[in-house]
Amino acid sequence: VLDYAAARHIRVMPEVDVPGHCRALLNVHPEFRCYDKNAPGAPAGSVDNVICLGNDEAIAYVERIFDDVADLFPCEVIHMGGDEVKRVNWENCPKCRERMRKEGLKDVNDLQTWFVRRIEKRLSARGRRLAGWACGTGFIRGGVSYFQGHKKAFATAAAEGYDLVDDSDRYTYYIYNQCLPDDPAVYPWFSFPLSLEKAYAYDPGRLVDPANMSHVLGGQGYNWSECVPTEAELQWTLFPRACATAEALWSPVEGKSFDDFLGRMKVHRKRLLNERVNCAPLPE
Repeated sequence: VLDYAAARHIRVMPEVDVPGHCRALLNVHPEFRCYDKNAPGAPAGSVDNVICLGNDEAIAYVERIFDDVADLFPCEVIHMGGDEVKRVNWENCPKCRERMRKEGLKDVNDLQTWFVRRIEKRLSARGRRLAGWACGTGFIRGGVSYFQGHKKAFATAAAEGYDLVDDSDRYTYYIYNQCLPDDPAVYPWFSFPLSLEKAYAYDPGRLVDPANMSHVLGGQGYNWSECVPTEAELQWTLFPRACATAEALWSPVEGKSFDDFLGRMKVHRKRLLNERVNCAPLPE
């Protein structure tokens, strides 16, 4: 995979999502949980996808994973996820409470910050930069923070020198409704309108003062493949919007024209179809 990507000038940035979203790991190593949420006496609200941060063996295991990932991937940046962590387990866990006492942490928010900084220091010692979702890791000094486009907070972080990647979902989540008539791939439980024209209008620079644009490293377009049952449907949701996102991010804002893009996309869609890519139709 790395050789294939390198030949096409693509860097593969790995992501190891911790300390939440870890159900697969914890199914193999249940001893790394604070609690089994289904066991008698488990505190109300316990979850089964969050690592116990009071468990030295669990943290050492995660650190070894990051060491191995750093050995495997040449990319300077390694992503640790960090979002959507339900901290209710830590609030009730004796090991986590002892960790907070020992480290002088006032609450479970500080406990996650302590963990993030520990991973960041380990990667930094290997010449790597940590990336994380800012809604979970906070803004990472010296790292890269992925942050949805809340303009004031994004602009402030850029002005303070944090390196950022915009992940504004209303422009970039291909799982969202692409506004086609009779679209067979619509997920009403997790969807907002995201037409091809709106995808093309994406501009992370809208969030910051031009003087701070050097701290906006870019944006992204993405899908949640666990929501998509087949590769054909995945392609349908990705294309042609991924083409619009690519041009939006790689082109100067000045001179962009959706009509011009649409005319070229009619030709490119034929190329995609000839390559057996299940590209959705273009708007009339």
